[in-house]
Amino acid sequence: MKLRRIACLLMALAMTLSGLALADSETDDLSARVEELEQQLAEAQALAELYYPYYERQVVAEFDGGVIMVDDVMPEYSYYESMYAQSGMTIAGTSYETQMKQDILDAAVEDAILLKNAIELGVELTEDELAKVEEDVESTLQYYIANYGSYLAAEGSTEEETRQAVVDFLEENGYGPDSLYSDCYNNAMLNAAYNWIIRSVEVTDDDVRAAYADKLAEDEESYSTSSYRFEGAMNRRETIAWKPAGYRAVKQILIGFDDDQTTRYNDLNDRISALTTELAVAQGEDAPEDARDPETIEAELDAAEADLDALYEELMPTVEEVISRFEAGEDFEALMEEYTADTALLREPLRSTGYYVHKDYAPWIEAGLPNVSVWDVPFREAASSIENIGEISEPARGKYGIYIVYYMADVPAGAVPIEEIYDALRESIYSSLASQTYQDTVSEWIENANVVYHLDRFQ
Repeated sequence: MKLRRIACLLMALAMTLSGLALADSETDDLSARVEELEQQLAEAQALAELYYPYYERQVVAEFDGGVIMVDDVMPEYSYYESMYAQSGMTIAGTSYETQMKQDILDAAVEDAILLKNAIELGVELTEDELAKVEEDVESTLQYYIANYGSYLAAEGSTEEETRQAVVDFLEENGYGPDSLYSDCYNNAMLNAAYNWIIRSVEVTDDDVRAAYADKLAEDEESYSTSSYRFEGAMNRRETIAWKPAGYRAVKQILIGFDDDQTTRYNDLNDRISALTTELAVAQGEDAPEDARDPETIEAELDAAEADLDALYEELMPTVEEVISRFEAGEDFEALMEEYTADTALLREPLRSTGYYVHKDYAPWIEAGLPNVSVWDVPFREAASSIENIGEISEPARGKYGIYIVYYMADVPAGAVPIEEIYDALRESIYSSLASQTYQDTVSEWIENANVVYHLDRFQ
């Protein structure tokens, strides 16, 4: 900022004049120099007074030892405003505009105070971290080159010419290599500051065992009455300390719909649902006068269901091929690798654990629970129907295609041994303690920094 340069000039001039005042010389040349410097000081003071109102209007937040300028935060707001505009939404003039600006300012103030305190505390980047900053700068630049180079460089440009075109564009828009390095460096410093703050966080064995006892009681209370909660926790990869009885681990080969078939399935499913509802209304005692003839509706419903049958029949040659190869002795895992559209089962941890499906949902269904299972009904019924480990189900028609389910193992019920989840519990406790330590420290720093916001200038 120009005002900052003026302030520096004022300080330099004042120091010069002070030094001259101590000199023991009364020559005309020295007097002339003093007058010249005094004139420059007066001009600088006048410039400072002139520019201060402008400078003040640019300060959107200030704290002990620093300020946040509108130019520091406006690009982020403009980005979000543009993103919302692309979705047909206008946030200017709404309460959300105020909240968004406040959130952006809060984050900018937190980062600035964190950096300031980190520097004062002597936090420094290691050689490896500095090297990583350089790598981040280059990878960011490569991202821009890969995504925008062809638009910014002339056709037939060399790699070096393309790179330079991107660099020139970034510099023209205020984001040249120096700014890019500054951003990457500050991000590295923020991470280093975080590590400094949490450096003393420790998790003891007693902490883990206490957490295990709490988790065990909590899971038993929650999952013993809700299969839906248990299956949801499993699918979210949560740490589980207690498992209800009656579960089996299964895998599947999903012979899935392609995009065209998915569209047709959704259209047919919607039509069948609408016709079924219409038929029920038409057959009711209070049927409206303009209701269509039930026989007409039934005929259309039969036709839609026949179309749905035909859609599934398109998948049957592949389904029969898979079943034939399995019955001939081929490994289900190998067949799954080759055929399944459910790629989640090809990755850990599901590759080892499979999906957990209960052998009998009747108690929960009869209890009238609104949510019994996370699974598509045909899938869970197929999984529950298999009698013996190592066998597969009959083909089951579902909303994603046709399921061929494999019964791989029974799931041990009750408490999960602490050894199996010790590391996960410890990591969870550490993460929680580290987060709380960081938040407490930063909150204290912010509180002590006497932050003043000028949200009205954020425009």
